[in-house]
Amino acid sequence: MIRKTLPLTLLLGMLAFGAAAQPARPDAAARAEAMDVIRTLDLQSTMERTLDALRPSVVEQLRRAGASAEEAERGAAHVVMPALRAATPQMLQGIADIWARHFTAAELRELRGFYDTPAGRKSLALTPVIAVETQAMVQTLIPRIVSETLAANRAALLRRGTQL
Repeated sequence: MIRKTLPLTLLLGMLAFGAAAQPARPDAAARAEAMDVIRTLDLQSTMERTLDALRPSVVEQLRRAGASAEEAERGAAHVVMPALRAATPQMLQGIADIWARHFTAAELRELRGFYDTPAGRKSLALTPVIAVETQAMVQTLIPRIVSETLAANRAALLRRGTQL
């Protein structure tokens, strides 16, 4: 599930960044360091995979806008996806600006240095695995907590007129 929702969430967040009021640009040194971190993290490849994962959502959005299945497929393949791919450098620069607003140039150099170590590379390699395992754990834990909470508080909820 996270492989489907995380890329969409990331891209929507990036697209929202472009549509929102733009904060002041960070200093040039921090921006340059942030771009180095982005290269170290290989966010270009991540962005490409994210866009690939978004294609079905783009087709569905075109279908909801009234396109036939064939028109939606063609529109996604020949118009929307190429436009999104062409905007990738702009999106990556937006991500760099975000990083550069939250970290100094020195801190970004430290981060890049960490990601160049064996532990940093292992962290990068395992992040998707850890995210999937975390999502699975949370998806199992939340229903149990909700069920236990409702059971423990059912009488109080009923007194308030809430029937769950």
